[in-house]
Amino acid sequence: MRSVTATSAPGGTGSRFTATDTTEENSAARASPGPPPRPARSTSERRAPRGTSTTRMRPSTTATTVTTSPPTRSASEVSSSRAASTSADRSDLVHVESLTVAQLKAVLRSRGARVGGNKSELVSRVAAGGAVTADALVSSAGATTSLEPRAAPARRRSSSHNSKKPPPVMRWEVTDPPLPPRAPPLASDVPALRVVSWNVNGIRALLEKDPDVLDRVAREENADVFVLQETKIQAKQVDEIDARVLAMYPHRIWNCSTARLGYSGTALFSREAPLNAWTDPFVATEKRSSRQTSSDEKNECAFKHEGRVVVAEFPRVFVVGAYVPNSGAELARLGARTNAWDPSAARYLRALEAKKPVVYCGDLNVAARDVDVWGNHRLNAKSAGFTKEEREAFARHYVGGGVENDENVLDENNVLDSQSPLPFVDTFRKTHPDASAYSWFSYRGGARRANRGWRIDYVLASDTPELVVHDAYIRGDVGGSDHVPVG
Repeated sequence: MRSVTATSAPGGTGSRFTATDTTEENSAARASPGPPPRPARSTSERRAPRGTSTTRMRPSTTATTVTTSPPTRSASEVSSSRAASTSADRSDLVHVESLTVAQLKAVLRSRGARVGGNKSELVSRVAAGGAVTADALVSSAGATTSLEPRAAPARRRSSSHNSKKPPPVMRWEVTDPPLPPRAPPLASDVPALRVVSWNVNGIRALLEKDPDVLDRVAREENADVFVLQETKIQAKQVDEIDARVLAMYPHRIWNCSTARLGYSGTALFSREAPLNAWTDPFVATEKRSSRQTSSDEKNECAFKHEGRVVVAEFPRVFVVGAYVPNSGAELARLGARTNAWDPSAARYLRALEAKKPVVYCGDLNVAARDVDVWGNHRLNAKSAGFTKEEREAFARHYVGGGVENDENVLDENNVLDSQSPLPFVDTFRKTHPDASAYSWFSYRGGARRANRGWRIDYVLASDTPELVVHDAYIRGDVGGSDHVPVG
């Protein structure tokens, strides 16, 4: 069980509980890169000796030669002029290695030679055929060829880069089918517990889309307890986020994952001060027989320190918020989830229920019935959240007969407990037995717009006279996350 520490809430009143086993990340400073080196002057930009002809190649032009007609000179002057002319002729030669592949092939084509092979082979073939002059290169490649490097053409950006990203949809109209009707509000003098649960899929991302959405939902539902899943923040970020959300609740519990930073995470906010608060109060372990090998140990403690559970004890009820592990795209965690998490969580909830009623809510990551998935049931039966194993475990441990027939619920003498607990009440199905309403939508294929979702978020309650379900709902009209609030 992870311990929690109470601290003052924003404004100096109330209490805040945060898990104590936190992990900090160190950030390394990056060195600033130095200035880029100055480019060297190309050979074609160097001055030629005075009194000689100069040649310079430019894009889309032919070489231009400028000459002067010297007067009658002496023998020594003629000799010097010939030497200078020879130097100029050499400066007109092109280094074969500096040519591009296209230029090398152009030279070879002009000579009637083969143009196949890599660059090194092309260089050898050109060099073997004799020196290459600028004039020869121009005549072979055409007037548009240049010795100077050609700038790469600017890459055209797609229209998506030029257009602004559309704003997130924070309000949806659900019409096909419409959301189930709501019960009328209770009178103010009737004692009630109003619980809202929402998987926000990253609380920082949600607040960037709409900084007031959490407060708006809380006011609209007049919630007494507000539970969050998948906050995806680290313990060192709690103070910043805590000061920005749900100020009307003086008491709050934050539980951040330390097994994997920025992952999972849960939180609970309440108007009433809890008598006690816990985070991750049970360890998901699989009860193994003596015949099972040590390879099954991978299911033990599989979800330790992932920040998945928050618990608050109030005078008349326990409220447990949970982010139940997803079995994964390849169902890699299916065994750990159904054989370790579900029975361990059920045992813990039943232990609480022996003291007072329990409300168990959150992203429970299972669609219990066919009506809880929009369609494609045969194909979805192979997907996490709708497998036979997950649905049977959910029915066995929570809503379909309790856990009285589960071999894991044994006393110290390996005798089945004679007090068979009643199953928890699925409050939404209690109120709307056959309604098609969904709490999670894939980001792919326009699922939200087409209202093709799954119902995997729940509010379960103990089946006792003390807890009577008045209203249950799915806020399919609220945007900002791939999940919607339920209550």
